[in-house]
Amino acid sequence: MKAVLNDFIGVRGRSGSSRGANLISEVLELNAESVKILRPTREPKGRFFRLCNMISWDFLVVPFRARLLGANVVIHATNTGIGFGKTKSVVVLHDTMVLDHPRLFNRFFVAYASVCMAISVRCSDLVVTPSHHSKRRILSRWPGARVRVVPWPAYSNSGQEADSVEYVAPQRALSLDILVVSSMDKHKRLPLAIRAVETARAESGIDFRLIFVTRDGNDSEAFEHTRAKADPNGEWIVLRSGLDDSELTALYRNAFCVLVSSLDEGFCLPALEGCENGVPVVHANRGALPEVIPRHDSAKSDPDEDLGDLKDQVLALLSEDHWRAVRDKARAHAARFTKSEFSKNWSAALSDLRQDA
Repeated sequence: MKAVLNDFIGVRGRSGSSRGANLISEVLELNAESVKILRPTREPKGRFFRLCNMISWDFLVVPFRARLLGANVVIHATNTGIGFGKTKSVVVLHDTMVLDHPRLFNRFFVAYASVCMAISVRCSDLVVTPSHHSKRRILSRWPGARVRVVPWPAYSNSGQEADSVEYVAPQRALSLDILVVSSMDKHKRLPLAIRAVETARAESGIDFRLIFVTRDGNDSEAFEHTRAKADPNGEWIVLRSGLDDSELTALYRNAFCVLVSSLDEGFCLPALEGCENGVPVVHANRGALPEVIPRHDSAKSDPDEDLGDLKDQVLALLSEDHWRAVRDKARAHAARFTKSEFSKNWSAALSDLRQDA
């Protein structure tokens, strides 16, 4: 099998999606006789030109080049793309967030996603998605789609599987640092994370510190406004960016907990990474999070109650016994998401495509 991997997302730098593309390329190296990774050298400036570039790359440039290379399959690592002629198309559709919550996104991006995702799914030979939650959302829109769930793996900065990393979890929290690893997008609800920790500080009298490892998104202005109002002197909210894997791992392992305030998630690698590194994860049970890190208690059904719910979870972790119990249960669950399982699932998917030929 000759394979082409569309790694458009790689031009935007390090992210969960680009890391996913790297994982897929590793699997392809083991399962294909030749692998060609296609990635643009740069993105044009301006939203309109970037959008045009995305469409032409996924629907013209990559499919045409894959056909010229004689590829049997082209894998589009992020949400959209097609194949030409006899070249089979596999689309990795992380989630349908933009279609499920259109008010949280730019209307032009919603229009683009509505058209391009539909074409991609309907023209694909296989859709790969990381959670059963995302599979249900995909099939609710495109009932005839062929969808396979392949969860992302937990792995350390050394690239080893979670259950092979020699790491002794601490018996108690090492700090009062609450860690959030997320983009500043509306569905991530970072202002909610600030308000939850602010309320926990006020009710408990404990000086929790909130550390954001983040990058700009479509809610950057609201995030900055909430941060300035809650912590005008910069005493307890810290912003970090551009960290390498070892620096991020150190933050995880030193944290009191990882906080995920998202309204919806297609998977959530930061939650998995937090558990892998031995700290509890606080979240509101939305989207795919119950699959990744099951809650130890019942979650609130109304999103308007998530502020109090997140705050209560943080304060409950002040009990050392409860902190350890939540940590241990989540880490045991996270250990199931291994690179070997990821590779096995992708190998099976590629084998099915071979048999279809």
